[in-house]
Amino acid sequence: MADKSLDEMTAETLSGDLRDVMLTHIRSMETPWSKLSEKAQADKIYAITNATETIVRRAVALIASHGNEPVFGRIAKFTVKDEIKAELVASSSVANIEKVAENIGQPAIIIFANPEQFIGQKSEAKPDKDQPDLPIDDEDGEDDESQRGGGADLKPMEPAPDDSALTPFEQGEGAAKHGLDLSHNPFEEGSEAWSAWRDGFNFAVGADVPPADKADEDEEQPDETEDA
Repeated sequence: MADKSLDEMTAETLSGDLRDVMLTHIRSMETPWSKLSEKAQADKIYAITNATETIVRRAVALIASHGNEPVFGRIAKFTVKDEIKAELVASSSVANIEKVAENIGQPAIIIFANPEQFIGQKSEAKPDKDQPDLPIDDEDGEDDESQRGGGADLKPMEPAPDDSALTPFEQGEGAAKHGLDLSHNPFEEGSEAWSAWRDGFNFAVGADVPPADKADEDEEQPDETEDA
């Protein structure tokens, strides 16, 4: 906020002056807040924070002085004997010099108005991230339940995307990598493609399962012991 705006702030129009300062920042935004980058939002938050802190300091001084002409300064040191003698340190501006010179020997009221006690916040203002964080499940066991297919409202997992350029063996590998199980084999059970898909799946998960043709031969092999 410019010094000119500070000088124009008065106790009678304080709320309107605060409004005008905020409107100045709002009107300067050519892009909606949601469209600003994270850095642009951070810059705007910084500017508004500085403006509000300056406003609070000025407002505290205005309210404390209650229309009187104040000299802003601090008590550097004091001595106590029959009375208190204090040393006032203030900015050596022309206005302060004139005020002090005109009021030497005149009664004065010292008002201790520390604006820092009014500068705080309920929570920190943060810009929106350019890339929001991915959602993370906080409830234990929720992912396990989904994988098991438990729950009345849960639906079976969709098969992995079927790329026609992949062989059945490669499609089975891809299904395993996507977390699917053998029930998602899209081919007719017992067919050559079905067996190749299953072999690719087992290969991806590291299972030691014999190919379908060999498994069928083992099942059809007669029991020589019984024949004997």
